Amino acid sequence: KDDIQTHRQELIPTYYQPEQLIENRTGGSTGAPLVFYHNRERLDARQGATLRHNQWAGYRVGSKAAIIWGHPGDLSLYSSVKARVRNRLIDRTMLVDAADMSEPKLLDFVRRYRSFRPQIILAYANSLALIVDYCRDQDLDLPQPQAIISSAEVLTERNRQLIESYFGCRVFDRYGCREVSIIASECEAHEGLHLSAENLYVEILPSAGQERESAIGDLVITDLGNFAFPFIRYQIGDQAAPLAGACACGRTLPRLQMIAGRTTDFLIAPNGSKVSGAALTIHLVAEVPGVKQAQIVQREQGRLIFRLVVNERFDDDARELLGQKVEKYFGSDMAVDIDLVESIPKEDSGKYRFSICEL
Repeated sequence: KDDIQTHRQELIPTYYQPEQLIENRTGGSTGAPLVFYHNRERLDARQGATLRHNQWAGYRVGSKAAIIWGHPGDLSLYSSVKARVRNRLIDRTMLVDAADMSEPKLLDFVRRYRSFRPQIILAYANSLALIVDYCRDQDLDLPQPQAIISSAEVLTERNRQLIESYFGCRVFDRYGCREVSIIASECEAHEGLHLSAENLYVEILPSAGQERESAIGDLVITDLGNFAFPFIRYQIGDQAAPLAGACACGRTLPRLQMIAGRTTDFLIAPNGSKVSGAALTIHLVAEVPGVKQAQIVQREQGRLIFRLVVNERFDDDARELLGQKVEKYFGSDMAVDIDLVESIPKEDSGKYRFSICEL
């Protein structure tokens, strides 16, 4: 990303005129926004890949969809009169800003959802889980959609089970980024995520000493179609593991076994090893009594800050259990600070970060 930010103009081929370039940018939730470009043909291919992957979940053109999203660029696409007319006649979407999940907005979502009755939900995983938690607490029922597509955030097993049990339908997980669009997504077999291999060449680079066939490693992506702005062996900052063998759906696209999340959100143990902050946070919420929500911040290698939203069940025993979990993952030399808070804010994009590593 640093290379692109420093040399952006040098990466534009001389045979493309400025008017032929379509500007795009990331949200910058883990740093400065990244500005880049597409040619028209690549943008069409990106949209085609999206439609193909949508169909695996039963989301077809014209399906009524509730979209819970947070990127300002995407939300603004629905602001013009022309866009609103198209949405009413063709797209048929109910758009919800994931950046504002206050109680009045949650109540408004319930009212709109019941009236709209979408066939599909496309959402940030944690925002939809927050909605489900709210509806359960308030004893509110929502009509069942045909399917749910989760994207833009790590879908934890806890959130998958929570969402599926509440809505009574399956969640189709999806992984992508603004730079190259859809990278991989689940099919109806739910046996890993199929790569969008016609458009992207994806490499997984394991750490030294690990077996290449199955190890978690850094994702490096080459966009095969964006001739206006080359992404060649682009270090996206995420980690994944390959999945061998054939999928029960019969599709032969290669698969990813898991997405481990942003490498910048991996925490560093005193011995230098990396620990998935998302995974540890999930264990805390699921297993430490009284913890409703958690975020881990690391500003120095030998110390962690736990921001916790708790209830009356969080007592001395719960604190001791938290300490035991930290020792299990990081060793006995890791210091812990506990910061009890009323809420944990989201990023401007509406995404929630399980962990923040500032090293």
